[in-house]
Amino acid sequence: EIPRILKRQGTSSVDAPYEPMPPEVAVLQVQEWILRLCHTIRNQGFLNTEKLEILTGFAEDKREGFDRYTALFQNEDSDRPKWAASRALLQILQELLTRNDEIEELWADKIANSSIGASGKLNMTFVTQKASLFSPFSYGDEGQNGQRLRKFFIESQVPEIDPLMLVSVLLYHPQAAMRLEAFTLGCRILRDPNPNLQEAYKGHTESHMHLQKAMGYQFSFFQSCYKKVMYSDNDVDMMAGMLKLIQQLCEGHKVDLQDFLGEDYTAEVLNIFSMKQDEDDDDDKDNDKDDDDDQDSGEPNNIVQWTSQMLKMILVSMRSAQSWQASMEGREKQYILVQQLFETAAELVQGPNRANQALLLSNEICSDVNRLWTIVRIDEMAFRGLIQDNEDLFDSWMDLLKSMRMAEVAALKFLLSLHEEEELDADDPEYATQSEQVIEHKTMTVKRMIEELNPKVLADKIISRWNWSKEADDPKYYVEPKVDEDEEDADLAETAPRPKREVECETYLLEEQKDDCLEICAMCYSVFMAVYNAPETKQPGFKNMKIERSADSPEKIYTFNYWSANKTKMFDHFCEHINKMHNEKYLHFLFGQVEIQRGARLQRMFFFVHPSIRVLKDHPLIHRWQETCQQEVDRSSPEAQIDSFSDSVMAQYIPFVLKQYELLGNPWPFNKAGAVISTCMNTTMITTCIINAILVFQYTGSYSHHSILNMELHFESHLWIYILTFLTTIHLVFSLVWLLFHILSYRQHIINAGLDEWKEANPREVSKLNNAAFKFFLSESIFFSDGELLYNVFLVMCSFLGRYVNFLFNSVNTIDLCMNIPILYKVIQSITNSINSVAGTMVLGFCLQYIFVGYGFMVFGSGYAFADMDASTCANLLDCLKAHWDYGFRSAPVWHEPSLSSLRFTFDYMYNLSIILIMAAIISGIIIDTFADLKDEQNSIEEAQQNNCFICSLSRSELERKKVPFQAHIIQDHYMWAYARFLLYLDQEDPSNLTGPESFVKQKLKENNSTFFPNRRCIKMESGDSGESHLERVVRVRDMDDFRQPLNTIAENVEVIKKAEVQFKMELKELRNAVLGFTQILQKLSTMMASQDDDDKKKKKKKKTG
Repeated sequence: EIPRILKRQGTSSVDAPYEPMPPEVAVLQVQEWILRLCHTIRNQGFLNTEKLEILTGFAEDKREGFDRYTALFQNEDSDRPKWAASRALLQILQELLTRNDEIEELWADKIANSSIGASGKLNMTFVTQKASLFSPFSYGDEGQNGQRLRKFFIESQVPEIDPLMLVSVLLYHPQAAMRLEAFTLGCRILRDPNPNLQEAYKGHTESHMHLQKAMGYQFSFFQSCYKKVMYSDNDVDMMAGMLKLIQQLCEGHKVDLQDFLGEDYTAEVLNIFSMKQDEDDDDDKDNDKDDDDDQDSGEPNNIVQWTSQMLKMILVSMRSAQSWQASMEGREKQYILVQQLFETAAELVQGPNRANQALLLSNEICSDVNRLWTIVRIDEMAFRGLIQDNEDLFDSWMDLLKSMRMAEVAALKFLLSLHEEEELDADDPEYATQSEQVIEHKTMTVKRMIEELNPKVLADKIISRWNWSKEADDPKYYVEPKVDEDEEDADLAETAPRPKREVECETYLLEEQKDDCLEICAMCYSVFMAVYNAPETKQPGFKNMKIERSADSPEKIYTFNYWSANKTKMFDHFCEHINKMHNEKYLHFLFGQVEIQRGARLQRMFFFVHPSIRVLKDHPLIHRWQETCQQEVDRSSPEAQIDSFSDSVMAQYIPFVLKQYELLGNPWPFNKAGAVISTCMNTTMITTCIINAILVFQYTGSYSHHSILNMELHFESHLWIYILTFLTTIHLVFSLVWLLFHILSYRQHIINAGLDEWKEANPREVSKLNNAAFKFFLSESIFFSDGELLYNVFLVMCSFLGRYVNFLFNSVNTIDLCMNIPILYKVIQSITNSINSVAGTMVLGFCLQYIFVGYGFMVFGSGYAFADMDASTCANLLDCLKAHWDYGFRSAPVWHEPSLSSLRFTFDYMYNLSIILIMAAIISGIIIDTFADLKDEQNSIEEAQQNNCFICSLSRSELERKKVPFQAHIIQDHYMWAYARFLLYLDQEDPSNLTGPESFVKQKLKENNSTFFPNRRCIKMESGDSGESHLERVVRVRDMDDFRQPLNTIAENVEVIKKAEVQFKMELKELRNAVLGFTQILQKLSTMMASQDDDDKKKKKKKKTG
């Protein structure tokens, strides 16, 4: 129904009916109405109301505690009814900006994926489209209606305002509940990340709506109230709302907004916080003054540090309260606030933002995570004991337990966010400097985490949360904790049994409890792996790095040796136990780990595997798809292999897995499609063997002219007929069930994959799919052209004929047995793959025989026979052709006359050569060659699987030369199906929950770019013990700077060097000529001396003879 506001009367008559406005007029009407609503809220909220003075502080009225709707009817002279009215109007704005999942699905299908959405004319979600439409002054897209929209504010002589501006304006309101509604409105506006809406808040730095200072005021005021235990639930909710708004401001990893919240907003003011408390509180005036003096010098000057300080304050307060009381009052709110603080902190550093990471680490936020673990453990033990004696507290306890679990998850995700690295470009001239800074920061991060996080608590949480998860429902999968009585935290390893009330709880369901425990287990596992296996720990300077610590730093500092001891004793104990109970790949179904290449550096990423994979661990159809993918993936090159794998996962694996997961919601047995198909396949194979064995040994008689329906003639006993009837009935029933569940499991998957291929092949005809009839016929043609479906239909037909026509039809089902034997499957595949070539060769053979028949008719006066048939008496050409096609491929012509003329000899020779030898050899050769190719291909695939990493394409020898065990590498570091599950996780996860590297990979997938896979690289090889090349690469690059000046000098003197080279060559040539001249002279001298010696010898000889 169209609202009255979007209707107008067709004529000026009072009784005229209201008609809907044209769309463009309706849009303008809604915009004007929203903007006037914002003006009303601002006007009523601040009418005769003093704004917060953030330079001098404001005394909050602590007696506030009323229902907004009741207050609407109170005294008109009071401020409260006006404030309540404003808050009620704010709720209208909030509802207008609420996300509607049904509408969002339609928007995503019709708009976001269309050319309009791709062009950027409309937002990707409907809620952001509404927010941008309702905030024309902030969004910067007033369009043609801008002048009209401003007209009201110009005439009223007030500044423009829209919902986005209203958020910052209302932060100056003195009532916490009003500020809470403002933060809620801001969160609705930024529900889905939108750069334009987020960037608009950067302009809120004016005196009447300075976003940073207003937020700083909220932090400071809440801190003051919290320390004095003077805060209300409204204050806590207001803080949580503000933190949520800060989180959503940074969604999408907006580095500029992260920097905006991390910069000093007090730069132009020496001190903006001079907090003063309620003047009525006379008892604490002196203390308040002292506290204010302390605040003047100790408060943060940016939102990032405020977040960390607020977290530390709350956790210290919670820990302190545990020492003297065990009360659940207000505890849930505290955990919710802690959760929001960690989520906000994570969003402030994700991307990553190195400056904000350094700010939080310098505030020793990792120690706060340790403190949270201690608080959770103490609360869990204390309150579980408390509710045993007080059943009325049970509901409160379950709400508290859920908030505790969520706080733990948020803290662990934050720790993983600290491991994010920036994307560096190796071609950047500043790459060496940037790399050194990144590695120095990462090394400092890992050093702090090792010294501030307790590895024993991490390892204990892995085991205890595993035992509380669904994985340990069967007691045989329970992991016994390693308890060391000498340890201070020995009790952390013990897993208390879950009380019966928690099992039967309806507000926090048992399945949710188990899933949350498994997620905590996964996150703890990931943090331990990320810290302990960080390549920075192998850097020479890691051990000598000193961390500057504050005065209130934790007394206990952990060491890498302590981490190593707990890894050996606790972490490895858990992993070995799981591998022993299941297998070494089992944890990949739960805890995901991959390496990606982001820029010039490799990064290790961890993720909690999607529920579909966790539930379908043993699904036979998914395993079958994986085996098929390994056989069919393109292995022509490492790049082609990864591209083919990535495309198959995105186009086939993800939709197929999600479809099987969706089927789990069906009633039995339709929720067990994989198991049913597997059972049907095994049953049909067994019955096929039994049926055909009985036929072979009990079938009597042979050829006859009786009806094929009469089977009694061929069995000596009717018992065998009854047995075969029973077995063929079973075979038919299971074949039909197999076909039905095949359709149920594969139909939508086949159609979607086929439609995607059709869209890629016919991009200009995609609009035809809007025609329901065309889409239906195209979908059905795609489905019924599926080879596996047709094969199953063929088996069902044979089974039907074998049951109701003749038992011998079951002989055809033996082909299905052969299809399940690998070597025979290859033989069948070689025949089916070469069917076109064989058919073409047979057509050629028919043509040649036709030529020979025609030639024989024209040349010979009498015909010839074949070894198996006399074809010389055929009456016409067709009969002769039939005889040749039937018998001519098996034998050569046989002549009745004994003499062999030259024509007959030539005819016989050519027929034998072309038909008997060549054609038969070609057909058999095609099949044999195809089989050989398939066999070679299979051998090469098996060899590649055994000796090459599928992901990085590094060989076994290359890895093991770098001291990286090949088997551990392909199972732990580069497990191929971990990458497939990672892509599934990215596809299904809310974009707002993705980290910086995850968003980077998702964007690459949208671009159909698979360069994020680590091609011929892995972290262990680059940072192995044998050579720290991953860490030393930057040092080597910086060492090149020492050669730059000499190289530049050489480059400048190239011409001088060339001239010197030419002159040197000329001098060498002259020297060579001189040497040759001297050589010739020496040769002449030696010749002369030799001749002279001969003359002297002759003279001496003459003297002797004389």
